[in-house]
Amino acid sequence: MHEICNPENPRIASETDFSHLRSITARRFDPAFEVRIQDVNWPCGGQSLVQTGARCTVELLIDQPTEQAAHYTVAGERGARSTVGRLNFVAPLTTLAMQWSPGQVRSIVCMFDPVRLGLPDGSRWDWDGVNPLAALDLRNDRLETTMGWLYQELRQPSFATQMQISTMLTMLALETQRHFGARSPAGDVGTDKLSAWQLARVKEHIEQALPDSVPLQALAAACGLPSRELPAMFKNTVGVTLRSFVASAHIAKAKLLLSDSRLLIKQVAGRSGFESASAFTAAFHKATGMRPQEYRQASGVRAAAPSGSDGE
Repeated sequence: MHEICNPENPRIASETDFSHLRSITARRFDPAFEVRIQDVNWPCGGQSLVQTGARCTVELLIDQPTEQAAHYTVAGERGARSTVGRLNFVAPLTTLAMQWSPGQVRSIVCMFDPVRLGLPDGSRWDWDGVNPLAALDLRNDRLETTMGWLYQELRQPSFATQMQISTMLTMLALETQRHFGARSPAGDVGTDKLSAWQLARVKEHIEQALPDSVPLQALAAACGLPSRELPAMFKNTVGVTLRSFVASAHIAKAKLLLSDSRLLIKQVAGRSGFESASAFTAAFHKATGMRPQEYRQASGVRAAAPSGSDGE
């Protein structure tokens, strides 16, 4: 991560003048972010301190021939070291001791402020739990894909490029928060409820997984929460338990499938997540007051097979 003019962005503390070593091929910025494609050519190895400002920094190294590429290592506490990988994240207000070898590096660097991007609860994001060395070689397909989109957008700007970049950076910020579990510190006002984006992510994961159920741990990780806290926060936000909401999602899926007269009741049961037609019928009757076949008739769906032959 190289020296950037904005004081909120990362800076290199070194006696060496790096300005002539770096060329910027594309750049977009506004008060919430700065994104750039840059080429750096190190004629010799060196070392320095990298000090981040108030922004989060994500860097994606663009593939180059191995023999020409520079390599970076970063020192942490108690002599621990980490190699900078293809995809790297540095939290705000972080200092890293960096070394590099001679060679060339092309990268896209994104620096963003979650608060100015307008993300819910952004002002209270807590990055204290992020291990700086572990964040320097991320394995996250969503982050890498989004960074790739940003790279292409900077190289070949489209109509409304600034809006496109702002949208992709919002995706990047949300996925970064999810990946590291950054969240409001315990005890903050309002932390007994889910934020709008957390609620949307829980619902999205449940709906996309149907007919299967999503493990509680996976739902909690998707919105950056411990699994023990999600059920209570969900109920405080929505007014129903998470279990009831999941059950309702299965019933909603079943109603949609029942509109297809070609499907037998037992097929609808399986495709909406029930173990058997009888279990489905009992759950459906409890939720709607009607048996599945009665619901079909009330909805004007004409059965494709004689009554009683559909496995109910």
